[in-house]
Amino acid sequence: MMRFRRPKAPSNFGTVVEQQRNAVRNAVAAQTPPVFRELWGDYKSFFSKAQHGKCGYCDNDVISNQDGDVEHYAPKSEVSILGSDETTWGTEAPNLAKVRGRRPQVLSSGGYWWLAYDWKNYLLGCASCNRKWKGSIFPIKEPPPRAVPPGEAITERALLLNPFAGAHPAKHLRFNDDGSVEPLRNSRRGLETIKTVGLNRPSLHLQRGLSVSDAYRAIQLIGEARLSGNVQREKEGLEDLVRRGDERRAFSGCVRAVAEQELGIPWRDIEAAAEAP
Repeated sequence: MMRFRRPKAPSNFGTVVEQQRNAVRNAVAAQTPPVFRELWGDYKSFFSKAQHGKCGYCDNDVISNQDGDVEHYAPKSEVSILGSDETTWGTEAPNLAKVRGRRPQVLSSGGYWWLAYDWKNYLLGCASCNRKWKGSIFPIKEPPPRAVPPGEAITERALLLNPFAGAHPAKHLRFNDDGSVEPLRNSRRGLETIKTVGLNRPSLHLQRGLSVSDAYRAIQLIGEARLSGNVQREKEGLEDLVRRGDERRAFSGCVRAVAEQELGIPWRDIEAAAEAP
């Protein structure tokens, strides 16, 4: 996952969604199921630009291959969870994008309705992460006990990593050179994110593995150059690593996470070292 800067909402966004937001609020107050008008899709380009056309969860290219979705981070109309039994998390069919054996438990037919038209609840997601894996799943930290259905006044701590805010993905996910991913230091947020959006699906392994293995190789060369005192070779290795972690590239967030974890310094310091004369 990559950390992005959330785009600014257009000045008329509040006015455009106000009527529908009020309609949803009135329906909930009347204890009737709200009807959500799909207005958020009109703003897909804002999030695509901010995310360089990449999925906010898997960090793979989206717009170059598919339409992509404006995804609701907190689901608007239903809430589900995955239990601790790994056999219910589902697996990806070999050489296909189909998900088999995934059995989430529906907690509530009502979701985070008040966030349906909240700009801070949007991100660009690919169809696989959003539709085939995440759906209405939304893990939170308990206790306190989860509110079912959720209410506007509740206070919860989401465990699903967000590319725009909250805990930094590099502090919770570890990417291996074969393309697989695991929770960093047994991170709960890391685990919940991996299983919620299917970050360990085999279809990601090859593509992500190529980027990550190149990052590990660059880091190895940097280490060898330091040991031998070859300053020029070390700088070339840093420049290569920064190029691979360019935010416009697919899986650059994975490259940056590997670099920060292996070198023990923030990405901005890695960039500064590569740019130093």
